[in-house]
Amino acid sequence: MRPAGEKGNILLLMPRSFKVKRPSPGTHIVKELLDYRVLVSVPLSFGEGAADFRLEFEHWDFHNLSLRGHIPYSNMKELREYMEKNYVRESTRVFE
Repeated sequence: MRPAGEKGNILLLMPRSFKVKRPSPGTHIVKELLDYRVLVSVPLSFGEGAADFRLEFEHWDFHNLSLRGHIPYSNMKELREYMEKNYVRESTRVFE
């Protein structure tokens, strides 16, 4: 909840197998390069009552995460193998 007249953002962690369909103006989409998590930032202006926003998602059928050689993995299979070998338990990173 925010007082009327304030502005803010809602941050969403979107699964990497989805994409935002027709993002609204001001929406920022950040793809994290290490594991391709996607962060969506939606700006809101709070007036009286509820602040409305709408996001539509669609499945993103991708095969490669990156061009080969750009990072140590280029697809999901290679990412999982890389994370199994290099994941540090003390890390704050969440790995599925």
